[in-house]
Amino acid sequence: MAIFLQASLLVLWLLSSSSENTCSAKETREGQHPHNHIVSVSSLLPSTVCNRSSKVLGTGYLELVHKHGPCSELKQGKANTPSWSEILLKDQARVHSINSRQRSYRNSDENHRLKQTESTTFLLGYDQSIGLGEYYAKVDIGTPGQSVYVILDTGPPHEQGCISDKCTYSSDYADGSFTHGFFVQDKLTFPSSDSKSKVIVNNYLLGCGQNNSNAGGPKIGVIGLSRAPISFVYQTAPKFKKYFSYCFPSDSSSTGYINFGKPDELNNKHIKFTPIPTTPQQSQFYDVVVTGISVAGKQLPIKSSVFTRGGAVLDSGTVFTLLPPEAFAALRSAFRKEMAPYKLLAAATTSNGIIIDRTCYDFSSYKTVVIPKFSFFFEGGAELEVDAKGIFLSRDHGKEMCLAFTSTAEGDVAILGNIMQRSVQVVYDVDGGRVGFGPGS
Repeated sequence: MAIFLQASLLVLWLLSSSSENTCSAKETREGQHPHNHIVSVSSLLPSTVCNRSSKVLGTGYLELVHKHGPCSELKQGKANTPSWSEILLKDQARVHSINSRQRSYRNSDENHRLKQTESTTFLLGYDQSIGLGEYYAKVDIGTPGQSVYVILDTGPPHEQGCISDKCTYSSDYADGSFTHGFFVQDKLTFPSSDSKSKVIVNNYLLGCGQNNSNAGGPKIGVIGLSRAPISFVYQTAPKFKKYFSYCFPSDSSSTGYINFGKPDELNNKHIKFTPIPTTPQQSQFYDVVVTGISVAGKQLPIKSSVFTRGGAVLDSGTVFTLLPPEAFAALRSAFRKEMAPYKLLAAATTSNGIIIDRTCYDFSSYKTVVIPKFSFFFEGGAELEVDAKGIFLSRDHGKEMCLAFTSTAEGDVAILGNIMQRSVQVVYDVDGGRVGFGPGS
């Protein structure tokens, strides 16, 4: 079982084991229904055929692959594809950790800082790959370069300092998984067929696992993209200016991208930015201020104070989107009203304080369906229009489609997960203190 220690380092288990871009694809005829998506049911279902993009967007470009999709080199057969319930369990662990970290940022008292042992709640792995994210890229480490897979993670690391000349780490998790190793410096290279455009980062600080519970599994690491000073974003600041963007593909059978470095103004003109709020105890997450939500073009009746109580973060590793109870209730009510023509398979349970709402529909007798559009609005006027494939998640790969949104516990931080980010270009301008949204390119 591969596990994770430092989200903001590139942590590698090196010693533990030997088409068109669909980001912008839309299965809709929106001119006929400006506030709805018209989609074919088959397009919402997982495909077994890999649809790999042929585009390369620049020298700082890496292809993103869903680790359980048909394009994945990590896939170990169909049995390793997580079920709907397993995704929920993994999300619960990550949500618990995010809220613990956010509370620690709000309290500068060292006695209340998150302890290293609390990292056990960060992850409940469920297969032979790292459970904290869905999308991976490939980079080369060392000379000559050795290819390794790295999971993207915008969450910050658990704090740990060096206690000797040889800086080591050790982490044991509640599910029995573990990693022990040390920090090293080595050369990191972005793979490229063009030697002139190849990106090389010398003396990159990374974690190297010597004793890990995923022995014999694939070589998997983490590339940390948080606002922590030791993250990839900060270590490569001279080259990429703390600026990157990604587009998660519309489904797991397609590939997306991550691009490091500032684009030219022409490519940036469709991006609308929202400021990252500043606080006395600075968070290392990508915090955002949500000002409203619309469903089918209608603004939901949500008080502005609802999102300010716990705040909100953008997160690459959480699959579902979790909203404050009042906001989720309004979204669910409006969504169900718009979806009234279809058969609702509703059930809800509570686990560890998280409401698991099954707003699911049986589309087995339909060829096409009409789905209301979702839009999220942010401070500064930015808008994130959720793609049709960012609203539903297929339940156990059948024609039962479930809403990929649920509720937080009262007072917890809202988390904008990776499903709702599909087919959206998400831009992180760390030095500029802002994040932006635009159409996938």
